[in-house]
Amino acid sequence: MNYQTLKDTHITGLYREELNVMQPCGIGDLNRMMQQVTEHAMERLGISVEELQISELLWVICFSQIEITRMPREGEELVIYSWPGAEKMGMFTRRYAAFTKEGEEIFTAASLFSLVNEKTRVLVLPSDSGFILPLVTLVDEPKLPKLTARGSEGEKETLHLVKAEEIDHNGHVNNAYYLDWAEEVLQEEAPGQAQDIRSIWIGYSKEILEGDTVAMRYACSSPQLFLRGYVNGESCFTIVTK
Repeated sequence: MNYQTLKDTHITGLYREELNVMQPCGIGDLNRMMQQVTEHAMERLGISVEELQISELLWVICFSQIEITRMPREGEELVIYSWPGAEKMGMFTRRYAAFTKEGEEIFTAASLFSLVNEKTRVLVLPSDSGFILPLVTLVDEPKLPKLTARGSEGEKETLHLVKAEEIDHNGHVNNAYYLDWAEEVLQEEAPGQAQDIRSIWIGYSKEILEGDTVAMRYACSSPQLFLRGYVNGESCFTIVTK
């Protein structure tokens, strides 16, 4: 993405936020930045978490693709742009581009979201949600994530017991923790090389709850990782890094 083009663009739906990197940054922290920016962008469009709760709806992230030029450094000031796009297969789309204040690209990303009924967890199509987002299309914008993962599941396995602090206001594991878990696997396999990751794909297929034991089966050749998480034998998420 071109920083100057984004900086000079003034269209409805394009959101800009400045963030300070307060501590050493992991791949899960990139997801936390995206989550914060998404919530603030939605609030500006009148679709806050509180507004969704009134309608008994939840945002659920389905897929994300993050392309990393380099990891943010502690103490840096970042400028992150985010904008919604056209629907895809019943899902909302959103893109991101992060830069230093001097215009150096740090990462770009794209995500697919769904709305679900808070009580039944049944999918609500965009056309039935009552919410209308502006359609923004920019030149050279990040491509949307593919809906299938490429890679072979390995024979190694590690277990993780989900803790209360990993649960968000939707009542399930916050999406950033999945990447924290993947980074822990990478650090165990190849200490210090997680910073070399340049591409992350993640697909979420089933929510994970407090007290669940997650079995993560993986193949790793850092920074390449193919990891799939299971609860009670059922696949819940897949992560691929390069």
